[in-house]
Amino acid sequence: MAKNYECKDGVCYLRKPTKKTDKKIIPLPNDSDEWTVYGAKWCGYCKKSTELLEKNNLTFVYHDVDDFGSNNIKEQLKDLTNNQKTIPIIFNGNKFIGGYSNLCMFDFEGKKENISENTEISTNN
Repeated sequence: MAKNYECKDGVCYLRKPTKKTDKKIIPLPNDSDEWTVYGAKWCGYCKKSTELLEKNNLTFVYHDVDDFGSNNIKEQLKDLTNNQKTIPIIFNGNKFIGGYSNLCMFDFEGKKENISENTEISTNN
């Protein structure tokens, strides 16, 4: 049986959507300094992302995309992530960081991004 995903270049691509569950609304990142990672247990780059955050003693919340259905996650996060279609999807507070490769470029000591295309989001509805 073929895998439903492919991981390369620091991200994982879903080949076909995962089944939606009864969980409709995904928890959005908040405006604290807390990190949020949207990933999947089968995604090696998602695991590397959480390991990197742990190595830097950072608190994070992890949401498994399979709990919400991959299309559901992508649809709800597309405006917050510049339409990113791969996982992991990583936020620092309400600032979109990107995927694993972007996280590797983050300056954890200075808590500043080394990347230029980050997007700040508003979680006030």
